Amino acid sequence: MASVDACQGMKASLDSDGDGSLDAVDNCPDTKNAGQTDDDQDGVGNACDNCVDVANAGQQDTDGDGVGDHCDTKLKLGDADTCAEGKTSANPIPRTSSS
Repeated sequence: MASVDACQGMKASLDSDGDGSLDAVDNCPDTKNAGQTDDDQDGVGNACDNCVDVANAGQQDTDGDGVGDHCDTKLKLGDADTCAEGKTSANPIPRTSSS
């Protein structure tokens, strides 16, 4: 006799985050977002989107800082510590103050 999943069919009716939207249609199934707002229309709700203003359905975050690659200024401009030290790609040596 084949085994039967007693919960089969119930999975489609789950609401893991309790926001009133079933997981099957929730654009942020693990984070409450009752309004299902998705300003950049990438299919990922604002409540769990790592780049709310720029579409990035894959949610890539190369440097792991919680900011999506598509809007991460550190990835576009270089490392923030490097900039703070006065280094740039054109000027790899820290600036010194003149006396």
